[in-house]
Amino acid sequence: MDKRDLFARLRNIATIKLEFLKKYPNSMYFLSTIFLNDDSIDQEITVKLEDLKLKADKKTYENIDFSLFREDIDPKKAFQIIRWAFDGYEAEMKIHLRDKDFRQLDLDQYWDEFYEFIDVMKTSFYK
Repeated sequence: MDKRDLFARLRNIATIKLEFLKKYPNSMYFLSTIFLNDDSIDQEITVKLEDLKLKADKKTYENIDFSLFREDIDPKKAFQIIRWAFDGYEAEMKIHLRDKDFRQLDLDQYWDEFYEFIDVMKTSFYK
């Protein structure tokens, strides 16, 4: 995997998360309680979660190889559109999954869908 390829990086991160959640299924229930019910979480924990998300985003989106982007588009603008798209996807998934019992979910279908979105974005923005 090219460590500077944004879409390869996103796919790799998602795969690592899926492997972790399959290995530790109870962690999904715990994490879903925190991330999907953030309106009932203590403010101090919310601040720490936001800080953690900022750090994760920084690692995810730093040192990207912009030469992989198509030459007929501004890679910085394309990159921002991609970030907005994945932020929107995350927000939509939070709404969709809010009342689900994570112990009963087939996680593969959600990851397969995410991988499809990655492929569409890559086709749209890369050479």
